[in-house]
Amino acid sequence: MTKDDDEADKKATFRQRAEQRVASADIPRSGTKKDRLLHELQVHQVELEMQNQALRDSQAAHTEALERYTELFEFAPIAYFVVDQAGVIISVNLTGITLFETAKSTLIGDRLSNYVLSSHRNLLIHYTTALFAFGKQVGFELELAIGDRVIWVNVVLKLDTTGKHGLVAMIDITSDKGTQVELKLIAAVYDSLTEAVMVVDKDNKIISVNPAFTMLTGYLEEEALGQPLSILRASQQTLQLEQQIRHQLLVTGKWAGEVVMSRKNGDEYFEWLSITTIYDDEGEVSHRVSTFFDISDKKQAADIILRQANFDLLTGLPNRRLFQDRIQQGIHKTARSGTKLALLNLDIDNFKRVNDTFGHQLGDKLLVEAAARMSHCIRETDTLARVAGDEFVLIMSELDAPSNIIQHVSERILDVMSNPFELGNSYAYVSVSIGVSIFPDDATEIEALINNADSAMYVAKRQGRNRLHYFTAQMQEAITRKVFLGKELKQAIDRSELTAVYHPIINLHTGEVHKAVAELHWQHASLGTISAAEFIPIAEESELIGKLGDWLFFDVAQKIKAWRQQYGVKVQASIKKFPTQFKHCQDQQPWPEYLAGIGLEGQAIIVEITEDLLLDADVQIRRQLTELKGIGIRISLDNFGTQYSPLTLLQEFQVDYLKIDNAFVRGLTEDSSKIAICEAIIVMAHTLAIKVIAEGVETQQQADLLSKMGCDYGQGSLFSKALSAEEFGTLIGRPL
Repeated sequence: MTKDDDEADKKATFRQRAEQRVASADIPRSGTKKDRLLHELQVHQVELEMQNQALRDSQAAHTEALERYTELFEFAPIAYFVVDQAGVIISVNLTGITLFETAKSTLIGDRLSNYVLSSHRNLLIHYTTALFAFGKQVGFELELAIGDRVIWVNVVLKLDTTGKHGLVAMIDITSDKGTQVELKLIAAVYDSLTEAVMVVDKDNKIISVNPAFTMLTGYLEEEALGQPLSILRASQQTLQLEQQIRHQLLVTGKWAGEVVMSRKNGDEYFEWLSITTIYDDEGEVSHRVSTFFDISDKKQAADIILRQANFDLLTGLPNRRLFQDRIQQGIHKTARSGTKLALLNLDIDNFKRVNDTFGHQLGDKLLVEAAARMSHCIRETDTLARVAGDEFVLIMSELDAPSNIIQHVSERILDVMSNPFELGNSYAYVSVSIGVSIFPDDATEIEALINNADSAMYVAKRQGRNRLHYFTAQMQEAITRKVFLGKELKQAIDRSELTAVYHPIINLHTGEVHKAVAELHWQHASLGTISAAEFIPIAEESELIGKLGDWLFFDVAQKIKAWRQQYGVKVQASIKKFPTQFKHCQDQQPWPEYLAGIGLEGQAIIVEITEDLLLDADVQIRRQLTELKGIGIRISLDNFGTQYSPLTLLQEFQVDYLKIDNAFVRGLTEDSSKIAICEAIIVMAHTLAIKVIAEGVETQQQADLLSKMGCDYGQGSLFSKALSAEEFGTLIGRPL
């Protein structure tokens, strides 16, 4: 049907309705010509009125529809734009204005592409051009640059009915885009995690795994999904641990810890497992997420570190740290049970000689063998530890009759240690000295128990080694006195209780006195004279030796300066310097600086050291000896012949004097075998341009024999007792 046909139908309809209305008004249709004309006129008039009314109704409906379209266009939740072929905005709705955050007047006439991010601008231009060229509707996404913000929009382009304008619809999808990015990021993280991730449902069926799960367990994703957790359970996993995990998840919803799991191939490994529960809206378990990773290597490394921290690397026995822990545990158990604990200190006799003779490598071999021998002598409940170089300790706890079992174990140890040790192509013979202290009889504190066993061990050594000695009440008294003297010694200098005494050294050929050995003398206010043999070891242990040594040196240096000025004789004084003085020298005033300060030359002082010091000399000791020699201080080697000093050490340290130990001088007669020893020492020393001093000269015969052998100097009770500074001053330069 054409448009004209439609119009004809409408006119016919209006004509029919007009005639019906005129007929209803009782206006006759036939009659005179006038009546007929009047009737026709009335019908036509009614027809026109109806057409006008229809027109008015149509216009009203059109207006209403236009207003409704405008409202829909303006307030639609989608941003709408109308653009021409150049992309210029002709119309925009309120949502578009809001989206672009720009006034309508600014947008109209501006290009839509000006609001698009530069990287996406060509995309919009391309689709707009294609739209007007081909008329095909298209949808795509792009980014807009709105002020300082960048937003993502979904765009739909289509032509209007005229084909002259483009209709543009935009929806802000920035939040959706962000969600997509987050989801992709989460998925990427999930897939790239080095930790295995596994999600199970409320029935503990696996519903999701990541690639790391496959790498760790060997199960592919399709093999694991739908399977129960039991496929990962290891045979050595304890039921108790599984019950603990279930209980913790029930109470807190979380659990983390170390477990043993099984791979697909059956290999079991240690892993660190963390479990988190996810609940639904009703608070019921929905899922559980587990993350885990292999800690087998770390656990092995931790075990190695723990072993290194607690066990001796050479012998494999517990070290000092683990010993402290074991003895503490042993004392607690013993105290609860009302029994006793024995601590045995075992020190290998003459081990230093083995090291010096065979070398440290074979010395270590002896220690390993000794540890093995002693380990076979003890009970399974005992702890044997190595706490120092050649020092071992044995803890025997919860003893009902301690003396019997201690005696039995100790005798076995003494017996096996007396057998020769094969070291390379030779054999070494050592023994062991054992000191015992009992808890709680001898001490209730760990430190005291250790010290008591140590004291008992030293008594065993003094009694001839290779024996057992118990801590006694007399030893306790000695320890109490030692502690008391240690406290008193700290105040001795301030109380002016210390003085220097001098043992004259006689020139065996002229009888003159130019030298002396200076020693500390302690006159305690209430205890009287305290021998140096008693308080010097205390000073060494308490690190007071440096302070005492400096005091003696400063006092003697002042006296020598005065004597040299008074008598015009180059007097020399020997001062013992103990190994601990070298080790704790950082707190002492340098001797060279002091001598320079008072104007006394270094040759006025002789420093006496022991063979042990030379044998164990480290970089620090060598440096200090070099400094002393550098200012002219002389070096004297005390007790020569009792150790195994290589002659090269005498030359390396430029020793000036050798002191023959009194063990070789005592009992010296013409037919004594000691003559050969003394003569050999003297000849050797003189060959190296070293002077010789004989200690402990008690008889004139000893002095004469030594002088005949060429010994340079003598010292001992034959010549003089220890003298005060004033008494010694009267002997300077005079023959005795």
